Amino acid sequence: MNFKTVIAFSTGIAILLIAFSGCGESVPKDEEIAAVTRQIAGDFMEEMKNELTTALSDTVAGTVGAINVCSEKAPEISARYSSLPGVTVKRTSKRLRNPNNAPDEYEARILDTLESRPAFASQDHYEWEIMGDQKSFRYVSAIKVGSPCLKCHGNPEKMEEEVKEAIAAKYENDQATGFGLDEFRGLLSVTLEWPEGKAVYDSIKAGL
Repeated sequence: MNFKTVIAFSTGIAILLIAFSGCGESVPKDEEIAAVTRQIAGDFMEEMKNELTTALSDTVAGTVGAINVCSEKAPEISARYSSLPGVTVKRTSKRLRNPNNAPDEYEARILDTLESRPAFASQDHYEWEIMGDQKSFRYVSAIKVGSPCLKCHGNPEKMEEEVKEAIAAKYENDQATGFGLDEFRGLLSVTLEWPEGKAVYDSIKAGL
């Protein structure tokens, strides 16, 4: 069962699963939790890709429609993926378009590392973060610029005028242009709080 199936569960069922989770069970191995968070990340990116591909293929809306996907649909998708207990999914970058996607301290540190060590961005990364009584499994993977992304994240001088106008209308302080093909754009970040996210982990792990 992947995250798309798990997220269809009602919140009430998720709470019941947590209530009956074994409190004394040991924490799974890092590689096992990484497989689950990687599945969540993969499902999220697949859904985003499908939304953007559909928008770009629309002969009327085109690139402007894709901008609307990022400004309207992306937050909705992130909120849905983050609706189950213990799960947070977000995109972030140092060169933001949407200020609501600003990196937290952990993500900012990873962004610094990936920018200074390009080879580091070729693989995903994960580790535990402990802050007081809160223990969270942090998973990140690099987002790189593909050919379709250049239409609204590439050189502003080569963008269509209506695209630049749409970006300016939605994002007053946009910093997310001037990227080149395959350049490091930002991060996809998945946080699984423990043990709050154990029910989600168990459900996805059972289907892997």
